[in-house]
Amino acid sequence: MNLYMLAKIAPTADLNISQTAGVIISGLSVVFLVLLLLVGFVSLFGSFFKKSKKEPPARQAPPPKQEIKNPVPATAPVPEEDDDEIIAVISAVVAQMSIQDGKNYRIKSVKAKNQKSGGRPVWASEGLRQNTNPF
Repeated sequence: MNLYMLAKIAPTADLNISQTAGVIISGLSVVFLVLLLLVGFVSLFGSFFKKSKKEPPARQAPPPKQEIKNPVPATAPVPEEDDDEIIAVISAVVAQMSIQDGKNYRIKSVKAKNQKSGGRPVWASEGLRQNTNPF
């Protein structure tokens, strides 16, 4: 069918300017009224499921605390980690790995890893590497 013929039989082909404006205005008003109804429905639905902010029921008094023998004072200093202990643990792990693999591993140096300069933490980088390996 010819498009020119289709345009002649279209229902809006004979509308004048005032009728076209009326159709546009009524269409926009229907769209906005439906939008307002949806907003009202969603807000009503949200208020229906909103948790009430009632006060919790009165609690029973907590049982009296029992005294602990030889309590540690609250201001006791926290012991700092000893670098020698950390190196000993790392050495033990490397020795265990060398026994399992049958190779001789050795530690050249132990340095603290600064997360800001390296980007990701070491464990995050390792997890990323393991999860992106090909099958």
